[in-house]
Amino acid sequence: MTEAGALKATDYPDLPRDDLVEEALRRAHLPSLLMSIIHITGDMSVMDRFPIKPRAWIVDDQQPFFSEEQTAEIFDLARSVFATYFENGHLKPLASAPSQQDLRRMMNYVAGADLPEQYVPFLHARLGVEAPDPTEKWASEALRKRGSDLHVAIIGAGMSGAQMSLRLSQMGIDYTIIDRNPDVGGTWLQNTYPGCRIDSSNQLYSISMAPRTDWTSYFPERPDIFKYVSDVYDKYDLRSHVRFGTTVTELEFLEDKSQWLVRTIDADGHENSLIADVVVTAVGHLSRPKFPDVPGSEKFKGPQFHSALWRHDIDLSDKRVAVIGSGASALQFGPRVAPDTREMLIFQRTAPWLVPTPTYHLEVPQGEMWLVENVPHYADWYRFWLFWSVADGVYDMAKVDPHWNGTPLSVSASNQVLREQLTDYIASQCGGDQELLEKCTPNYPPCGKRFIRDNGSWIKMLQRDNVSLIAEGIREITEEGVITESGALWPADVIVYGTGYSGSKFFEDIKITGKNGVEIQEKWQGDPGAYLGIAIAGYPNLFCMYGPNTGNVTNGSIIFNFECQSAYIMQCLKMLAETGKSQIDVKDKVYEDYMVEMDEGNRKMAWGSPYVDSWYKNDKGRTTANWPHLAIDYWVRTFTPNEDDFILS
Repeated sequence: MTEAGALKATDYPDLPRDDLVEEALRRAHLPSLLMSIIHITGDMSVMDRFPIKPRAWIVDDQQPFFSEEQTAEIFDLARSVFATYFENGHLKPLASAPSQQDLRRMMNYVAGADLPEQYVPFLHARLGVEAPDPTEKWASEALRKRGSDLHVAIIGAGMSGAQMSLRLSQMGIDYTIIDRNPDVGGTWLQNTYPGCRIDSSNQLYSISMAPRTDWTSYFPERPDIFKYVSDVYDKYDLRSHVRFGTTVTELEFLEDKSQWLVRTIDADGHENSLIADVVVTAVGHLSRPKFPDVPGSEKFKGPQFHSALWRHDIDLSDKRVAVIGSGASALQFGPRVAPDTREMLIFQRTAPWLVPTPTYHLEVPQGEMWLVENVPHYADWYRFWLFWSVADGVYDMAKVDPHWNGTPLSVSASNQVLREQLTDYIASQCGGDQELLEKCTPNYPPCGKRFIRDNGSWIKMLQRDNVSLIAEGIREITEEGVITESGALWPADVIVYGTGYSGSKFFEDIKITGKNGVEIQEKWQGDPGAYLGIAIAGYPNLFCMYGPNTGNVTNGSIIFNFECQSAYIMQCLKMLAETGKSQIDVKDKVYEDYMVEMDEGNRKMAWGSPYVDSWYKNDKGRTTANWPHLAIDYWVRTFTPNEDDFILS
């Protein structure tokens, strides 16, 4: 919200305020707008006046929530409420905060479902009504003094590193950030390929302690996101804590001192070390490009590179470009690059599920930006709807029904309905080309892999005269190009690998030695795990951000997970401060039981199906990347640590 008298409409002098409001109404998510009206007026009856139409689609679409007549009435109501609230450029006080009972009714209205009770405290916290963040204050001077005596080493200067740093800064805890790159940003520094952008809504992609509401695109591209991350490090003086160009090579727990020895090597090859009371790994697990194991790749005479290491010095115009892979990266850079090439060859192992997202490449209209920035709690409710509709609202369709037919194509009746809807969407773009439709229809269940946002640009690109989609395996690479399993040679001048990352493996580049001299890879034996994806038994005072089994599949925002993890870690540090202890270590049984829970849970989800092959699984077929429960469950379980889960010494 802006301060009284500071209407954001004045930021747009070329657009009169009345026109700005009219555009805002046309672009508004109307259920969220009605919730804003309730906050302003206290009138709960608007939900009775405007019952929401049943939704025909399960996935994101443009179907209206209300009839034309209802929409016109809502617009009239909003104009009247705005005229009073923004009277003469001064903001009127809001009505009293909704009760818990009213809040739950509002929540169910926006979600279009009867949500469990656990969503209520989540909304209270997000709306700032009640339930303040438990990490905001350490109550006593003694606790603050104990916290100020700690030194934390954070490995990684990306988004999760920023989130953790902000928490520590808030509590006055000293920290050092170590990053191998020359600048902040993590994945948004590294990935510079054409068309690189996020696949979650802009409203879900900013840190709550450093919010951004003025995104100019619905799904911002890499330069805009990188600028946001960089600005956060600058605004909150996080950059001064970073050791750039420094790679962590080893972590060794010094049991007699209850500290970690952090060994590093800088860009000039100089080895150094530092001592930290606590280490937080914020390295992500989508940072190591994965190259396919294809015989002969070293023989290829032309340039070849991974999309995450894009060669901007290579001019692709008038070249025959072989793209290996048809995942998220390829769907982003392909449509950008294809028009300039002589020929583009897409080698596809499995087709991706496309989710209709008409706004994927669109800019946010000024009226909608005004709505998000000015109307009380509109952005909060809109974010909640996005959170529900793209994450927990899709969860049941990802669950395996053990009594279902057991085919590779779907895992339940609702999953089959989703499959049919998405297949119809793909077919609508193929223009009756049955061969193209067969190639573009995935042979695994929806939710088996993360959905790909689509506005029609991918299949439109595949229909270009200079583009070929080759849906067969690769046998080898030669000097001249790519040979597929059928024996056909596809000549190429350049090869681009859009083959993702080594996401099922963790800490392969860092030797981590915990209690009793046990190295972490020896402990894991190829099966990485961490309690809540955060703590590992036998490795006191070591915490993970974006650790094992914390990834999203149904298109929620990873920023949500980072916030849960950083809050949890801060409360673990608070436990140390309260007890005067120097070590906190999750109990072996808690850790082991949790690993069993993750395995059992993931086997019951579409992505854990034996018919689905993805980077979520390790070489043994175990899902190491994904959280198998609702997103709200993760928030609940990380809201307050259970002291009985830990050994404090």
